[in-house]
Amino acid sequence: MIHQKAYAKINLALDVLKRLPNGYHEIRTVLQQIGLYDDVWVGKSSECGKGDGAAEEGIYLTVEPPVLPTGKQNLAWRAAKLFKDTYGIQEDITIHIEKRIPMGAGLAGGSADAAAVLLAMRALFDKGLSLQELSQMGAWVGADVPFCIMGGAAQAEGIGEKLTPVKSLSSKCVIVLCKPDFSISTKETYEAYSSRLEELKKEKHPNIDALRERLEEGQLPSADWQAYMVNVLEYISATIHPQIRQVKEALSGFGADAVLMSGSGPAVYGLFSDGEKAVQAYEKMEKIYPKTYVVRPQEGQE
Repeated sequence: MIHQKAYAKINLALDVLKRLPNGYHEIRTVLQQIGLYDDVWVGKSSECGKGDGAAEEGIYLTVEPPVLPTGKQNLAWRAAKLFKDTYGIQEDITIHIEKRIPMGAGLAGGSADAAAVLLAMRALFDKGLSLQELSQMGAWVGADVPFCIMGGAAQAEGIGEKLTPVKSLSSKCVIVLCKPDFSISTKETYEAYSSRLEELKKEKHPNIDALRERLEEGQLPSADWQAYMVNVLEYISATIHPQIRQVKEALSGFGADAVLMSGSGPAVYGLFSDGEKAVQAYEKMEKIYPKTYVVRPQEGQE
């Protein structure tokens, strides 16, 4: 079997520009892959067995812990089906996922799993696809899948599929990530935002160009970054769930240089230039929120 790590992402800034006729939203964001990951194994069923799953269209998918659907609703299943159909592969496929990335958190866990499946199947069936070609395929599965294939850091536009690589956060930066004990619907959050689009244009929006400059210069996060790092979906999610603001305030109080909600939430992270403060923040936050992690930025695929 082929093993792939499926890395989560955070949004270093996120702006919603408009709602598109197809129901999606045009966005502008900066994405950073982080060292929190699911383990994904993909193999030919004839060689590795079928696991404990029931097949749907020749794909055996199991998830541990069993917190996700194992059929067509799962993005990893859809990725495998797309790859099989694209290349006329008749062999049955076995997929096993060990989940660590919290679900419904704004961390692209499902998209990361789908990306890992596509990367594994490229290797498994020896297809000479470039990462760009594989990313184009991934866009048919989900808007975040191309970034999860490319990895590292990128500015994303359109619905998230138009990627411009940027320099990752400094490897010396430490990230403390906290997911409160509830989930948020991405679809409902975007719909609520678009219903208030004109009103929310008056609120503060991110300065993505200034943020990119700091990244390209290789700077460690500092307090002035907070002025550039805005996620407009907080105007929806943090209003409905005040706990998001409480987590941000706690991380700031423990010494984070900048704090932000990722995606539609509710996961919140703090960027720390001081690793010792980050560990202390993790130890304190983890007592309140069990799904707290301390991670580093992740570099992209070669």
